[in-house]
Formats: sequence, C-alpha cells, structure tokens
Amino acid sequence: MTTPQERTTGITNASIKKRFGSIPAWKMLSEYIWNGLDAGASDIDVIINTCDLGGVESIEIHDNGEGIDFHNLDRNFDNWDDSSKKQVTQKGSQGRGRYSFHKYAATATWLTRRQSENARITIDSSRIKTYKVELIDDKEQHSSILSNGSGTSVFLTGITSEKSQKIPNIENIMEELSNEFGWKLIVFSNLKISVNRVRVTPPQHRLFQELIDVDGNIFSSSIIQWIKKPSGEKSYNYFRDSKEHQKYRNLTGFNYKNNFFISGYIQSEWFDNFQDTSSPNADLFISEKSDGNKVLAMLLKELRNKTAEIYQGFLRERAVQLVDSFEEKGYFPVYNWESDEDRSFRIAHTKKLVTSICVADPAAFNGLKAKQTKIIIGLLDRLSTSSENDSLIDILEGVLDLNKEQMDEFASQISKSKLDYIISTIGHIHKRDLVVQKMKYLFKEHAKEVLETPDLQGIIEANTWLFGPQYTTIGAEEDDFSNTARNLRNSDIEILDGDDISTSDLIEGATIEGAKGQVDLFLARKMVTIDHSTQEEFIKCTIIEIKRPSVALNKKHLAQAERYAEVLDKHPAFNDERMRFDVVLVGTKISQNDTQITRRLKDLAGKGGAGLVSGADERIRVYVKSWSTIFNDFEVTHSALLQKLKIKRSELEYKSKQTLVDELQIPLSEAS
Repeated sequence: MTTPQERTTGITNASIKKRFGSIPAWKMLSEYIWNGLDAGASDIDVIINTCDLGGVESIEIHDNGEGIDFHNLDRNFDNWDDSSKKQVTQKGSQGRGRYSFHKYAATATWLTRRQSENARITIDSSRIKTYKVELIDDKEQHSSILSNGSGTSVFLTGITSEKSQKIPNIENIMEELSNEFGWKLIVFSNLKISVNRVRVTPPQHRLFQELIDVDGNIFSSSIIQWIKKPSGEKSYNYFRDSKEHQKYRNLTGFNYKNNFFISGYIQSEWFDNFQDTSSPNADLFISEKSDGNKVLAMLLKELRNKTAEIYQGFLRERAVQLVDSFEEKGYFPVYNWESDEDRSFRIAHTKKLVTSICVADPAAFNGLKAKQTKIIIGLLDRLSTSSENDSLIDILEGVLDLNKEQMDEFASQISKSKLDYIISTIGHIHKRDLVVQKMKYLFKEHAKEVLETPDLQGIIEANTWLFGPQYTTIGAEEDDFSNTARNLRNSDIEILDGDDISTSDLIEGATIEGAKGQVDLFLARKMVTIDHSTQEEFIKCTIIEIKRPSVALNKKHLAQAERYAEVLDKHPAFNDERMRFDVVLVGTKISQNDTQITRRLKDLAGKGGAGLVSGADERIRVYVKSWSTIFNDFEVTHSALLQKLKIKRSELEYKSKQTLVDELQIPLSEAS
C-alpha cells in the first residue's frame, strides 16, 4: 500500500456538475457498464444494496475487464471531455461517465487490477474535480477481481434517502439496461450483464447474420430488427475493427420508417486501419481505407439491399396481420352467392390484392372508418375481377405515394395476384367440367348399372355444387333444419301419395320392381345471404329432391313439389318473411308425355333462374331440372373458359363404370 496521491481534473467542480443536468439512475449505471465494456469486460454485475425499508443504500458495479491504467492517469482521470479511448463514439471516449455518480451518491470508489497491480481511486462529490489514487495489496482487493486476474469494481456510497427515492425498482432498471445494451448482448453472445445476479436479456428482436464478401474482404454482418423502438440514437449501421473498436457509422436509410426499427453491426479486420474523414480525430494524411473507399461504397450498397429485403418482409408480415384483422372485423365481401370452394378462391384473391396494396403503401388504409374500408375493399374486389381490371394499376398509381421502382414492384404483385386467381379459377372449373363429362358418360354408357342408390347418392353428396353456387354441402349446424324439412315432407299425405310409382312414371327400359329398389334423395340447406338489390340479409333455404333414376318427371311430381311448398309456407318454423325457399326437383329426364312441366318452364323462362316452374314473385319458388339441363347450364355458363381449357374428353371412353363411380364420389377439395 502507498500513500494516497491527490490529483485534479482540469475543470471546476461547478462546471462538472453543470454539464450533467438531470440523469436517470439507469443512465448513471450505464456509464460505468460502458466503461467496463470499453475495457474489454465480458461479465459485468450491478449490485444494488437496500436497507430493511427497501431504500437503496449503496451500488456496486463489478467487471472482469483489463482494469484502469492507473500509471497513466494523465490520459484518463485527469482529463474532462477527453479520454485515452480515441475510437469514434466509443462510449467512454469523452471521460465524463465516471463523474455521473454525484447525482445520486456522495462518494465513488474504484478498486482496479491491471497487469497484476492493484489500485484504489476515490472521488468525493463535494470536491468532484479532485480525486485520490493509491496502490493497494491483494488483501485490500475485491475477491472477484483477484479470481478474474484483472478488472474493476466501482462502489457508490453515501446515497441519501432523498436520492434513494429517485432510483426506480430493479425491474425498471433492467428494462432500461436491456434497451441500452441489447445490441451488445445480441451480437456478442458470450457477454453477460446482470443486476443483483439476474441476467439482463435483450429486447424482443430478430437477428439476421451473414458473411459479406466484397472484393475478397470478409465482413461479419449482424442486422437487428427491433420489435419495439429502441432507446437512444437513430437507426445506424456501426462498423467495428477486429478488436471491436467502433471506427465508423452511417444511417441505414430506414430511420424508424413505418415503425421499422433496425440496427446494423458490421465487423471486419478491414476496418483496422480505417479513417473516418468526418471524425475530429482524422489525420491530415488520410488512409487509403477512408469513408470514400470503393470497398466501403460496395459494402454500404450490399447492406442497403439486405436491409431493404428485411423491410419488405416486415411490411408483408404487417400487411398480412392487418388484412387478417380486416377479415375478422367483416370488412371483406362475404360472397354468399358463391359455393364454399368458390368463396375461398374469391376471399384469397381479394386478400392478396389488399395485402399487395398495404405492402406498397402501408398508410393506404390509415384513418379510414369501418364503412369506408369495406367500400374500398369491395370496389377493389369487383374491379380486379372485371373486364376493366387492367385499369386498377392506373387508378392506384394516381393515389399511392410510390416512386417508379416501388410502382413496378406493386404492379408485379398485382399481376401475380391476378394470375394466381385466374389459374386457380381455371383449374377449379377444369375439375368441375371433368366431373360433368364423367357423369354424362356414366349416364349414357352405364345407365342400367348406376341405378342403385349407393352409387348415385355418393356422387350427389360429393358434387352438390351441380345444383347451383348457393348449395354445397350440409353442415352439422344445419341438421335441425334438414331433419325438420324432411319430417315435414314425410308427414303430409298428399306429398307421400306422389311417391307411389306407376308404369307411366318410368323411363324406357325400367321396371316397377327395379324402381322400388331405389329411393329418392333429399338434401336441404339453410344459410344467411344478402339481397344485392336491397343490401339486406335474409335466410336462404334450399331443398333439393332427386327422384330415383328410373323415374321420368311428370305433372304428378310437379304437384308433389308444389304441395310441399304450400306446407312449408304454412309451417310456424318456416313462415318468417326473411326466409326464402328454393324447392328443386331433379330427375333423370322429363317425361315425353308431360306437357305441364314443359309449359311452366316456357312461361317462366328468364324470370327467376333456369328451371323455375312456380313462385316467380313469392318467397318460395319451385324448380324442376333434369340432369341434361344441369349439365348444359354448367357448360353454357363456363363456355368461354371451357373452350380455352380444351379438355380431352375422349380420355373418358376407356374407363369402366366402377372407375368412374369411384372418382366421382371423391369431393373436389380432396381430388388431386
């Protein structure tokens, strides 16, 4: 131990204290942590000692760095606004941080060990410009420093109760330190900072690491996307040499853009002799490796490209989240007039379109009310699928705040979205057309073999879309409606009388005995939909009765369907004015001897959809359809697309009855 030596900083006590102003406790602690990091520490522990009443009595900061160079104090402690640490923006390079203690404590004491020598440095806040330094032996040294071989421990004592009240709880301090040192903890996984033995963890983030090769020079790049806005300075790229000294920094160009928070940390030995010409420490004779160097320019371009990729991914992810929230709030068209499968296609297409717009201009839907958002999405949907869809780009180009490069990217996204929709739609119709061709071939070539119920029932249940987009499959929640409708039909004597089979009801070649071995199929569905003429919701009820294959439809079956419509109209469960019914009667063919069905079809043509035979202006309508008209309706509706598809129908001719039945009983969503 030696006699304490008193030394003085080249500035007055008042000047030192005046330069600090107000400083939060965590910021004061961070100054000592940064000093430890600048000294090469990999393990820093902050100890906050409290009294029985919970107030802070003293604070300790321990590190395992290289220790203070106490033999050359003229290069560090003697200086104010200067330090031996000359690297650009190295946190301790201004020599101020060690004085921050005076805002909370009366005394700061440093125990340090460097190159097997120990020293103690003491500063009293009442005489802050003066400090004492003395060499000490091992027994006066802190045990953790001795076990580490080097390091520094700072003890802040004399914290009054008044000052103690300004120090927040440990959880708050750890959160602030997490924001301050998060990037260090992420980039250097071996670094440990703790408070009262509890490790500080970095804030939520995403880390993108890779090696960048520029003209044979290898740069280790760590780009961090912060989930929340970090504390401190703007969004920079930081460039460090092989000893992890910061040599240069530049703005990323994405300074908190659309809540996108990014920092880049690039390390390479290429920066060992780098000279930042903007630094006040710049030499008159600038090194070849300056901030105007070609290698640096290429590196910055590569970093901009990589950051832009991360930014685009961020925008797309955020756009998807926004669009999903729009869907949850009911902003998208419901497409109730479409089948379940068609509805899925339309929703997916519109979601992709809106997502592309949100990626191109994240503020496009900002500030809009729910009704405005619904209107815009509805218009985008209609325009994108109409014959005028090419004008969509022109309209949006005049509205969105995009440069040419961004507009080209957006146009590419819109085109891809449209192409995806067209391809999926054509593929969807292709599958349905194949089903129609198989069924036509089945009825033509295997009519006598396919008359048994299991065959036809399986086919119908897998392809109920044949009867119109408003009907797909029955859901579990519709069982009550289906059972009620079925029981109502089977409890009416007049309706049941229509089930009796006579010779005049049969198609050519069928027998009464064979017909009695079959049963009629009954399908029902209830769903909420929208009247597009009034924009009002109503309950659409569809009931389909498929007569057994051996029966040709005639006036008896028409009367049976109309009687069923009367029963529905009078039943208490179904007399709600918001309920509208379609009763659809389907058969193999309409009897050649029948005139009533044919006349009704002719009289009501064009008044309520194909096959309408009664109730054109009523809430309950009755339809009669044969399989041939169902097939023809499909082909007429999709003729333009079907011509382009050029489906090879001839391939069906070699298939057996069983092969066709097996294929047709698989729902399209499961078919390959």
